[in-house]
Amino acid sequence: MQKLISFLLVLFILGMDVTAQQFPDRLTLKDIFHEPFIPGTRPSFSHFSPDDKTVYFNWSDSATSDTDLFQVGLSGKNKQKAPRDVVRNYELSPDRQHVLFTKKGDLMLADANFENERIVVASK
Repeated sequence: MQKLISFLLVLFILGMDVTAQQFPDRLTLKDIFHEPFIPGTRPSFSHFSPDDKTVYFNWSDSATSDTDLFQVGLSGKNKQKAPRDVVRNYELSPDRQHVLFTKKGDLMLADANFENERIVVASK
């Protein structure tokens, strides 16, 4: 009788181990790509350059959550980190000749290539 109880106990314990290794019924992309980060993060669009030749995007290719601004040509070539002084938020004039943006609290107007800057409204 003791051997039978021991045998049933071992069988019961082994049976629990087998059920613990079952796979989920459905594995979704959300389950696979759920936080914490898998090395790198998906790129997210930031903006186009005023001449529409460059795309700027935020991206991290490491396991940290810190992202950097990158730039790439429309062909998908020449991907590189964007310069630190890239203006991220601006409005392009209807004739596409000028950009309006803020810099150190001042409202600035410049040519579409961000040259010939002038203060439109000074903050001080």
